[in-house]
Formats: sequence, C-alpha cells, structure tokens
Amino acid sequence: MLPGVTYYIMVAGYAGATGTFQLEGTLSAPPPPPTPGPDVIVGDLSDGMYWGAAGGINAYSIGTTSCNIGDTNILWQANNNLHPVIGQNIYRIENNRMEMIGFSWLKHGFTALTQNLCGTCSGQGGPVLGVGCSDPYVASLNGDQSRLGPRSEVNATTGFYPYPFTSPATPATIGRRLQVLATEIGHAGATYVGEAQYTTADDAQAHNALNNISYRLVTPTNSALNMLSGTVRMLPALKAWQAIDPTVVVSSYDYNEGALPARFWIAAKTVDNGNGTWTYNYTVFNLNSDRSAASFSVPISNVTTSAYFQRTPVYHSNEPLSLNNPWSRTVSGTSVTWGTPDSYATTPMGSALRWSTSATFSFTANTAPATGTCTIAFFKPGTGSTLALTNLPVPSAGTPPCAADFNNDGTVDFFDYLDFVDAFSSNLPSADFNGDSVIDFFDYLDFVDAFSLGC
Repeated sequence: MLPGVTYYIMVAGYAGATGTFQLEGTLSAPPPPPTPGPDVIVGDLSDGMYWGAAGGINAYSIGTTSCNIGDTNILWQANNNLHPVIGQNIYRIENNRMEMIGFSWLKHGFTALTQNLCGTCSGQGGPVLGVGCSDPYVASLNGDQSRLGPRSEVNATTGFYPYPFTSPATPATIGRRLQVLATEIGHAGATYVGEAQYTTADDAQAHNALNNISYRLVTPTNSALNMLSGTVRMLPALKAWQAIDPTVVVSSYDYNEGALPARFWIAAKTVDNGNGTWTYNYTVFNLNSDRSAASFSVPISNVTTSAYFQRTPVYHSNEPLSLNNPWSRTVSGTSVTWGTPDSYATTPMGSALRWSTSATFSFTANTAPATGTCTIAFFKPGTGSTLALTNLPVPSAGTPPCAADFNNDGTVDFFDYLDFVDAFSSNLPSADFNGDSVIDFFDYLDFVDAFSLGC
C-alpha cells in the first residue's frame, strides 16, 4: 500500500450478517533517512532552574536533551575538545521588539546516554552519542559552574576550542550561569523565550551546524524558570517572535568560511505610528559565524530618522572586558549604521556580534516601509568584507530636498532669493551653493538656475 493513495475494500457477506468492519491506523510516508555524517540537534529544552541572585542579577540554567539525527556517531569525549559545548539564552518580546536579555557560559559535555527522544537509538553511548540516540542534561547539570567554559574561546564555525578551557575566578551564585537582570523579568504582557545551542567539531566539519538550535517559551521569575508549551526544534528564538506576530519578517543569510557554512538570522518588524512616521525594529542573531559582525546598516535616502535604540550582548563572569565596548551609531545621507569601535587588528577580542548572541536595533523614520537590503560588515578578515541581507523592510526613499528652497520653508519664493543674496553678500558658508568649498560667482549663477527651475 502506498502513502497518499485511497484504497476501497469490498467485503462479501451473507444475509443476516451483522457487525462492523474497521481499519486501524493510518498510512504515512516513511521517515526521511538520517542526515549524512554526525548531526546533533537540541531535541528538547527540558527544564529550568533558578540558582539565586546577586547585585540585582538572577541566575538560571536550562536543561537540554540532545539528539543525533545523523548516520554517524558524534564524539562525546570528556577530557579533550571532542565533545559538544552548550549555550543557553533568554529573550523578551515586548512592545514590537525582541531583545536578548541574558545568556550563559558554555556547558561542556562529558558522557552520552542512549535514550530515544528523537528516534530509535543504536545503543551506543558513553564517549559517543550513537545514531538515533538522545542524551539528557538536566538544568542542574547545565548550571554546574565547574563545567561551564567561556564562549569567547570557541570557534562555532569549525567547532574548535582549546581544552582545558580557561577557568577564571567564578563569582558566587550567579557566576557563569545564565544571567538576567531582575528588572528585565515580570513585565506585564511580555513573552519570554529560552534558547539552547550545541556546537561540536565533528558536526560542524560535516556541514551540519546550521540546525543545532531550538527554543521554548519560558517564564523567568525571582524563584524559578518555568517551561511553557513545547520545544520548537532546529529553529532560533527569533522564530518565536514571528509565531506570535506573523507580520514579523524572519530570514536567514548564509556564507562560507572556507568550506564550512555560517549563518546569520534577522528578524524585522515595522510599526505604523499613525502620525506620518514608522518605527523599524531589527534583531540580528549570529548563529555560528566566527568572523562575527562588526556593524549593521539600514539604507536610507532622503529620510529623516530619530528615536534610535540599540542593545548588544553583555558578557559576564570575567570574560574579556573588551567584548562589552559600547557600539556607536552613525547616520548619513545613505544609511543608519551601528558598529563596534574596535578593529580586529588592534582588539581581536573587541565587541563584535559573536556567535549565539543577538543585538537589537531600532529607529523611527518619516517614510513607509519598502523592501530593501541591509548590510553586515564582518569583524574578522576573510573572503568578502560584507554580507547582504536582502528582502528586509527598510524606509522607502523620500522626496529629494529642493535646492532652491534656500530657507527650507517648503516654498520657493522671493524670500529664498533674498535670503541667498544676504548669505552671499555676507560670505556665509550656506552660500557655497555648489558645494565646491569656495563662495564665488558660480554659486550665484547656480542658485539663479535652480531658482528659475523651481522644485
């Protein structure tokens, strides 16, 4: 019998026969074959734990169950760098904006069990996660400070990291764990999302590192981290924003670092403010790019912008302080750009947007959205300096300013002529009409030409 085909069954009987005939079960296509090579995913964000607070910061951890959906065992060796590292993040969705409000150091895996969450386990565990097998790390294990290493040492594109990892002094209670400011939780009407990601070398080298992240709705409190609904597998938390609000645009953008794939995700939401302005919100997530993002740019043309907002990740627990150097904003006639003050050549541990972290940017513009291309500039050197982020909502081009409207009152009239003559006579900078840095009779002629043409 074939999936998708309807079958009719004729039953021959005899007079006086009674009873019913019933087919049990349904026909469905067989499951797809395993992914070639080792392929670890987050099968479940299983549970949450609250560890306490210090200095207005709450500490949490999220339990994770990994699954090997590939056709090859995944290395899970405890005393070297041939095991996965596990990151945990929390986001808040509120007021048409999504922000990363906290993240942890990386839990280092140490042994694998042989459970069956995502399929039929081959029975191989311990130093490997067998084909079809799953392995649970409950929240208490993922919050064990002694097993948490810094994110900054890991190349998520290749899966490489030094072992043993750097172990600076650990702040009591909250150190290395998933840290969230107490003021960031408990907001009425807000939605909170937990996210977890696995990174390991054999999975990355098999080109299977783009599906290693999953999310689940959560509720962080001052005494617990409650898990809601169910885990959404192999997608970043940005997809939760779109699930809540279908007007949110979420797209992924891939490139290669050498022969290995790397990916950024972008979520965008525009809001019509009802007063002739629109707010543009963007959240940029670096899934596994070791080159990282040095800046994020949105194109504008003849657009007035205001009400700027930015939020970049905050590293903690004695990771390099330069990771938190504040980004700056530059507004020109062609773009709004946020970027790190650091360069890789002078500050290799500078404040780029690194893997498994998100940054949020926002501004208000006086034009309605159109479809355009934003840009990421890479922090680390490599092939190509930028990544084009196509088909995103951006402000539509505005009306070019009228050069003859010298006093900018929206009307070209004799007052503009008089004001230009006054500026020209007084040799004021505004009289450099043609922008050649010299005020001379050519400026006068150019203004007269523009005034004759109007706008």
